[in-house]
Amino acid sequence: MEKEKLPAIPEEIIISKLSLVRGQKVMPDRVLAGLYGVETKRLKEAVRRNIERFPDDFMFAMMDLRPLFSVVRCEPPCNFSTSCAGIV
Repeated sequence: MEKEKLPAIPEEIIISKLSLVRGQKVMPDRVLAGLYGVETKRLKEAVRRNIERFPDDFMFAMMDLRPLFSVVRCEPPCNFSTSCAGIV
């Protein structure tokens, strides 16, 4: 029984989906999963099952920095000076 081959994705579509992050071309997992028509969860499972087939830098996790920063609110009038707003 022969495996069904997926149609090739045109190079211009792949290039249009790439983003530049710190000088590296990256594609979010949800975008790559969409190109293949699978759920993101299934894409990650397939990569983990076959990790030896991928280069070491194929997949990485981006850390969410939003919880590390919060704005201290103040009562008006406020000109966003150091006494009104800060990063915790």
